[in-house]
Amino acid sequence: MLDQGEKRAVLDHVRRWFPELAPGEGAGFDDLAFLDSARAREWYSRPAAGGRVFSSTGTSGRPKPVAWTQAEDGWYRGEKEELFRPWLDGCTRGFVSLAVGHNAGSAGAVLRALGIDVHDAGLTDLEAQCAAIREGAPEVLYCSPSILARLVGALERRGEAPTSVRRVITNGEVLLPSARERVQRFFGLVPSAVMDTYGSTEIGTIAYSCPECARYHFLDGVFPEAVPEGPVPGRTVPGGTSSGGTVLGRTVPRGTSSGGMVPEELVPDGTALGGTALRDGVTDRPDAVVLAVSSVKRTSFPIVRFVTYDVVQGLTRTRCGGRDRFSCTCILGRSDDVLNYGELFSPYELADLIGSRLPGARWFVFSPCNDLTVVIEGTGTAGFRDEVLRRYPLHERLVRLGLLEPPALHFVTDFDEFVVRAGLPAGGGGKDVRRVSRRRVETDWFPGGAAGRFRDGEVGR
Repeated sequence: MLDQGEKRAVLDHVRRWFPELAPGEGAGFDDLAFLDSARAREWYSRPAAGGRVFSSTGTSGRPKPVAWTQAEDGWYRGEKEELFRPWLDGCTRGFVSLAVGHNAGSAGAVLRALGIDVHDAGLTDLEAQCAAIREGAPEVLYCSPSILARLVGALERRGEAPTSVRRVITNGEVLLPSARERVQRFFGLVPSAVMDTYGSTEIGTIAYSCPECARYHFLDGVFPEAVPEGPVPGRTVPGGTSSGGTVLGRTVPRGTSSGGMVPEELVPDGTALGGTALRDGVTDRPDAVVLAVSSVKRTSFPIVRFVTYDVVQGLTRTRCGGRDRFSCTCILGRSDDVLNYGELFSPYELADLIGSRLPGARWFVFSPCNDLTVVIEGTGTAGFRDEVLRRYPLHERLVRLGLLEPPALHFVTDFDEFVVRAGLPAGGGGKDVRRVSRRRVETDWFPGGAAGRFRDGEVGR
């Protein structure tokens, strides 16, 4: 996908800043190994002189420190200022609510550099944030999709629809089409007035939704490619096991396999691994791929064919605004079991908790719209919800502030019947069943149709 000049730029960058990753003499870009989670592990926790450190959960489920130098922070903010400046021309008042993270720490500074007076809500509660919007009449909202959804819902319930809002920027999670449409409808905005930015703590901003063509444009200096079919050493696909390497690009059949196959039903709707199309039962997405990225901007952390484990659709070169650029149609979700629930959420701690409280119990997690429903085999135990939240302190805080919907917990005694009704794979514990789904939980999956009546309760006979 990259041309020879782009490949040479990446290779020169690697040889200058990360020589230990460079291939031997006479080798080229195509000889660079993909940096999967196993190979990237040693680069986390490395300090950067005079820099700052941010936390990335990523695919491990554990916080990992990622360093950014002052120079890197400078271009990170600068390229956002350049991106937003023409689009926000004439706006003077802004509201920011992004919880925590690298982007949350810089968003206010970016808008202020553009001459915008900013109210940064930080980790204040939902009522206080609604009041700030009502009283401050912001023209720009800069929020994560999940917080934005809570704000819209709360304002809607109060019968308040701010007429001042002219632009909405989102960051941090997948902005689903339904969520985008709701925001446009509530604030009376045209599609080009909503911009979604996509990035990661390791890379910075990767792409943004173009107001003109609606595709996601990759930023300059960021070179995307699809993770190829075949084994990528050192990575285990969640939901399966692999010996000697992980297959990111094999055909994924319906059902499960002890060899690492991922059940089709539990892959986020329409996603694919390594370029192989999946069918979600509703829509075919033959051009969905797992994204890898190279960057010639980062100098303290190697973004060298870095496997993001994000799934994108329609990755290609396009022409927009009089120039050629890399772009994709949309970001579909993850190829692993990490999901967005306000902030990144890995089932790692959840699995450990279930294993300690209900040894051997089967379970699934459903997250169709940046929310969270957990269905667990067995009978609920006292204080289970509180313990779940204690294992995820940031999510607990967001729930208590009203910025995140509490997780719905369902305990099912007849789990076999639930699995059949839901059309889920019937494997046992361990890694032979992928546990995360983007599907919406249906009432008739539960014995007696009880799903809608139970939260934190026992369902079944």
